[in-house]
Amino acid sequence: MPGKANRMLILEFNELCPRLLARFMDEGRLPNFSRLHRTSHVYTTTTNDEHLEPWVQWVNFHHGIPEAKHRVVDLDEGHKVAEPAFWDVLAQQGKTALVFGSMNTAPAKSELVTLVPDAWSTRVPVPEEFRPFYDFVRAHVLGHTDRSAPKGVLGAFLRFMASHGLSPATVMHLAGQLIHERISRRDVRWRRAAALDYLQWDLFEHLWRSRRPDLAVFFSNSTAFLQHRYWRHMEPQAYRVRPDAEALATYGGAIRYGYEKMDRMVGKALSMADERTAVAFVTAISQQPNLRYEDIGGKFVYRPRDFRQLLDLAGIAQHASVEPVMTHQAWLTCRDEAEAAASATALLGLRMNGEPIMSARQAGDRVFFDCKFISRVPDDCLIEVQGRGEPVPFARYFGAVGEIVNGRHHPDGAFWLRVPGQSEQRLHDGKLPLEEAFQIVLSTAQASGVAGNLIPRPALAPVS
Repeated sequence: MPGKANRMLILEFNELCPRLLARFMDEGRLPNFSRLHRTSHVYTTTTNDEHLEPWVQWVNFHHGIPEAKHRVVDLDEGHKVAEPAFWDVLAQQGKTALVFGSMNTAPAKSELVTLVPDAWSTRVPVPEEFRPFYDFVRAHVLGHTDRSAPKGVLGAFLRFMASHGLSPATVMHLAGQLIHERISRRDVRWRRAAALDYLQWDLFEHLWRSRRPDLAVFFSNSTAFLQHRYWRHMEPQAYRVRPDAEALATYGGAIRYGYEKMDRMVGKALSMADERTAVAFVTAISQQPNLRYEDIGGKFVYRPRDFRQLLDLAGIAQHASVEPVMTHQAWLTCRDEAEAAASATALLGLRMNGEPIMSARQAGDRVFFDCKFISRVPDDCLIEVQGRGEPVPFARYFGAVGEIVNGRHHPDGAFWLRVPGQSEQRLHDGKLPLEEAFQIVLSTAQASGVAGNLIPRPALAPVS
């Protein structure tokens, strides 16, 4: 009979897909996922929220409530949630927690919780000791359009990592990546997303071993990124618009590569977990082929080349700050609600052929905005600025973001839980509402009972 957990380790691998996990495990490519899967309670989670976005559904999981109650619909809004996350509940019981990069969190409610927020967060305090790490990751994730990145980020980060778990294996991997980028005749820069995981895992493992938290949570978005970019290259037969032979050779294995790198971290996690440690794996949602836009050649999105340059074009005050979030979207923070309303109006005043090119939604003293275009924009298109002079080239201010957006979200996700002493797999029929996984995690981390009492939903079914 499974026993009680003294510690718990949770792997949050954003948007990994049950179908692809099964496929790659069957092919023998994911030995560590397979090992975890064979000894876990296995659930398929789902959601019927109005907005199918990971920054919505991760809030469901962390706080145990659906979107209809928490009302978070965008990134960098998690700070608005008043209900405690499961790590806050555990802290009330005297348990320590390390929350490492989890998406769209609220500030921790106890000093017993060390919370390093996601790279898109601007409203959750970053512990000062982790500032060199956080600034580097944020600069890497947001790219060159984020002007808030402090100078000297790389040097401070390397000094920090040298004393916080940087491993020789990671150094060799990063050096190999840079060399490969120089000598390869094909694009291999897309592998940098997985390379960042190596660095983040080194720090996470260092903190797990040195600080011994009762609960530790690790988040990764790298494979979700690869799926959005390269699903068309993995399964070209599903699409009407298909990549050429060179693109298939370059990117056809990108998603599998991401899963294999995730498998490496699963192996690390299993080696870190002793016989009294529970291990959970959760994806929140998943992805599927994005076939909605084949009639227009697939979906493209456009991101400002320089946010400040775009704001100047619209006539928005210099003191207004920009916080980029996913892909092409950003928050604009103003002095007050009146200024935010005026800024939203100014962004909507950027037009092409008389129609707005931007979407802009005010939320208090902030504006959430992006470019509305989802298909290719010809090079000779011009932006008209209401009440101002000659039109300006669209291409001067906007660039297409990477490849076609080939994967879209799917409401189903994976939730696997291995409790101490468990030696066989237990599949759970039906689909578990994602917010209900909150209570399962909480009960497990509280060590309040054995597995048969932890899982309130369908009867356990041993798998032969």
